Amino acid sequence: MTATPRAPEAAPAPAAPPLALVAAVIVGALSVFVVVLLAAGVRHGTGFAHDDWRVLRDVRSHRNPVLVDASNALADLGSIVTLVVVAIAVGLILRRRRVHPILCAAPLASLLVAGGLVQIMKSAISRAGPHAQFRLGSHAAGSFPSGHSADTTALSIGIAIVLVAVAVRRPAERVAVFGLAVALSLAVGVSRLVLGVHWPTDVVAGWAVGLGTAVGVATLAVLVTHDHPFATARVERGPDVDTPEHHATR
Repeated sequence: MTATPRAPEAAPAPAAPPLALVAAVIVGALSVFVVVLLAAGVRHGTGFAHDDWRVLRDVRSHRNPVLVDASNALADLGSIVTLVVVAIAVGLILRRRRVHPILCAAPLASLLVAGGLVQIMKSAISRAGPHAQFRLGSHAAGSFPSGHSADTTALSIGIAIVLVAVAVRRPAERVAVFGLAVALSLAVGVSRLVLGVHWPTDVVAGWAVGLGTAVGVATLAVLVTHDHPFATARVERGPDVDTPEHHATR
């Protein structure tokens, strides 16, 4: 009797990339596109950069003492020293809840990477800050992009991504977490305009740098630790006194 030859098995279809990875790539690409577009406009005085003076003049016309005081408070909150302290505190809190060390370090890593990118871009694009007629505070050398906007966005969005990955499950709560992160980022960026220490395109570029960095770094951390987001300590157990093996050897 002749055996019937078996049909060759079809090769398994390649696994589709995780949705989070696809979203991160899209957001990262859009962030790079925005930064490049704005940088080109700043260099040539075209595009959105052409309207910087008019927008900042309109912002100055709507200043009031309450808005200025709030902007000064947000400027302190968005300083690199404050943000580093917050990032370390969040990481320690997550670690106490036995969250994986990579996830605990992701917000701080996002902040540091964004800060490094900002300094590189400031050196590459030496843009003078707004004129003295707009300023209510001092500004660092190199106006493009806004470091406060980039750093705050990188940290707040990075924290939001990690929290959603390990702690926040309900859709409404996830929306609230990301909403708070976005609101804080927007508030700090707008405060730079109120104080007149950055041009609008500086702030928008800072948002783009921070967002792209946070999504890239935090999403990578989530994907790496996807199977084991919590690093719990293993407890070595001795033999159970009630097992049959124990009774047989007594």
